[in-house]
Amino acid sequence: IVNMLFNDGYKRRDCEQPGHVGHGAAAGTTITQFHLAPHRSLLICDTVGLGDSTLTKEEIIQSLRAICTIESLRIDCIIVVSTISRWGEAERMNLEVLDKVFEEGWAKQATLVLTHYRGVLEEAETELEKWYERDKNAEECVVRFKKVILTDNCSVGR
Repeated sequence: IVNMLFNDGYKRRDCEQPGHVGHGAAAGTTITQFHLAPHRSLLICDTVGLGDSTLTKEEIIQSLRAICTIESLRIDCIIVVSTISRWGEAERMNLEVLDKVFEEGWAKQATLVLTHYRGVLEEAETELEKWYERDKNAEECVVRFKKVILTDNCSVGR
């Protein structure tokens, strides 16, 4: 997702650089990475999630707060990315961390991207409703966001 934002595209070549692309649960971001895209006047900060690191929750909170206090940076957008099939306790804990770092109501201005969605994109809203019926806790977390995007990032062009 970081690479697609950096390159402003979704074709295979847009998804491969500049960030490392891994596969599987162990391939998550293990260190915070910055990607400067001067051609888009954009600095993307890809942060560590709780499930992806040997850092403790407190260390991750401290790291995020340090990034947020860099005076020359202005946070215009928060995008939370998660694999839809792995949504669970780790993702809820990640949201708790963000609640401690940012002001109350931060998610009302944020976007949630749920990856590896295998359904029909035109039916995403209906699929979300079905998911909420099965998992009320997911609904509580997801509806906090201003925007929710479902994507099958494994298929080029989706």
